Amino acid sequence: MSSWIVVKIGGSTLSSAGSYFSHAVKIRALIESGVRTFIVLSAMRGVTDSLLKLAWGRLGELEFLRELHYSVALELGGANLASVVDGILGGLGKLASTAPRGPALVDYIVSHGERLSRIFMVKALEAEGVKVLNVNALDIIAVRGDYGDAYIDYRVTFMNLAKVRELAELEKASPVIEGFIGRMSDGSIATLGRGGSDYTATAVASLSSIDRVFMVTDVPGVFSCDPRIVSGVRLVEELSLREAREASLYNVKGLNPKAFTPELLKEDMEIRIGTWSSKGTLVRAGASNGAKLVGYKGPTIALIGEGVQSVKVAVRLLEALDAGGVPVYSLEFTVEKPSISFKVPENLAFKALNIAHKVVVDG
Repeated sequence: MSSWIVVKIGGSTLSSAGSYFSHAVKIRALIESGVRTFIVLSAMRGVTDSLLKLAWGRLGELEFLRELHYSVALELGGANLASVVDGILGGLGKLASTAPRGPALVDYIVSHGERLSRIFMVKALEAEGVKVLNVNALDIIAVRGDYGDAYIDYRVTFMNLAKVRELAELEKASPVIEGFIGRMSDGSIATLGRGGSDYTATAVASLSSIDRVFMVTDVPGVFSCDPRIVSGVRLVEELSLREAREASLYNVKGLNPKAFTPELLKEDMEIRIGTWSSKGTLVRAGASNGAKLVGYKGPTIALIGEGVQSVKVAVRLLEALDAGGVPVYSLEFTVEKPSISFKVPENLAFKALNIAHKVVVDG
């Protein structure tokens, strides 16, 4: 299936009916160029957070959710679809106000962001003349573990995806499925954790023998550090699979670490992260020396890059932090991980990020 690609549409790029149509046009162009697409959808921007608040009793969120989804539904599917969407959201509001609150209910409510998004993308693609295979993730993605942070059951999901592949080939259609959600063995719905649509995308690709994934986002790719905190960041053109996995552990680009688990990342897989028009960041097997980016998780900061875990780099980093007046509580690196991680006082974390980033940029 080398002509196939999994296209994951990030929620940061979905905010209106026009955004769905825009993606549909790009996907149609891909198909017309001879590339078969398997499309994975995130919820619209801001919807997951709003649904979480609703699930925990903040009923005022219904106004935002209704206003956003109703207008999109009206433009994509007319009054009938808008009425259906309004009914779904009204039902969620009733559940949030009357049902006993708990993790299962929260995941059920939150799952509707992706479920509605899939309906919208199907409508947009059909309007653009794309033949679609409308796939309900709850019928295909089997999960286990904890609500809010479930894991995909690869064995069961593989068998389910085989049927999807067969039908897509037979009908020459593009499957469209929700990311982020799946069904437990007891029939309940569970979510995969923040960035879970990335996890769905790499799992669908790996289990369907598709070696290319395109994660469409609203920025050109992965930057060398968080541009909201550090100035002078640069686009990272390429990451190894190990580097991407390590970066995901330190909140880089909101990537879900489960999306980069070794059992999913086959040696021939390539993952591109970026906008439709940008070259993006390419993630693939192989190593290259040197630090590439800086990630952070709380007071723990990491320089990430194949070959960075050396005494020479550690000394240069410590000297830079010392010159900047940032004490280091601990520092760790091993040959097993492509990173150097260190802890600093929480009130100096942003200053340490800027210093560490300069070490990366200066090489």
